[in-house]
Amino acid sequence: MATTADPRRAPWRARLSVLVATALAVVATVGSVGAVHRSLTSPSAGFVVHSDAREGLRRRLAEASGVSKVCSWYRDNRLRSAC
Repeated sequence: MATTADPRRAPWRARLSVLVATALAVVATVGSVGAVHRSLTSPSAGFVVHSDAREGLRRRLAEASGVSKVCSWYRDNRLRSAC
C-alpha cells in the first residue's frame, strides 16, 4: 500500500490506496470490537468448585436451573475427568 500511496506518481492511485487502507482498518476494528463485546456479554463456560462433599454437591448442582452438565475432576484420588 505504501508504494502506491505516493501522490507524486499517480494522485488517483494514492487516493484509492488510502481509501482501501482505511476500509481495511475499519473492518478490522469493527471485527475486534464485536469479538470483545461477545466475550464480555456471553455467559461463562463453567465454574470450578472445590469440595470434599462430592456426591451430595454433584446432585444439588445437577438439580439447579440452568445447569447442563456436572463433571467430576479429582487430583489426589486419581480420577481426572468424568464428562
